Amino acid sequence: MKQLILMLSGCVMAILVFGILFSLQQRQLRKTKLDNARMEIMKTYMDRAFWDFELKNQSDEEFLLLFTEELKKRISEDGEFKVELIYRDMTEGVLSVRITETYRHINGDTGELVSSGVIVLEEEEDL
Repeated sequence: MKQLILMLSGCVMAILVFGILFSLQQRQLRKTKLDNARMEIMKTYMDRAFWDFELKNQSDEEFLLLFTEELKKRISEDGEFKVELIYRDMTEGVLSVRITETYRHINGDTGELVSSGVIVLEEEEDL
């Protein structure tokens, strides 16, 4: 009887450790996807805005809508995204964005990831 209880306890502990490790791995994977998508979208936007007058002069609301749509296309996860525009100056070539993703873990708990970054468009100079 004592061996059965020890064996069951060991199985429960192994399942808990596996669940914790799996959750940590999934969180890191989500974070990497979110960071990569944010950076790619920011670079693409800055490159396009440099040449496109309409894109350069769009309102902050339009920018946030386009950014969120592009983010949802690139990340096909079940989370919800909140995109905040920290700073945007197209004449200076500076863009700063913060993204908060809220999602559910396998066990039903709610998780949250934050990804923020700044990109500065630099002009190339001929020497």
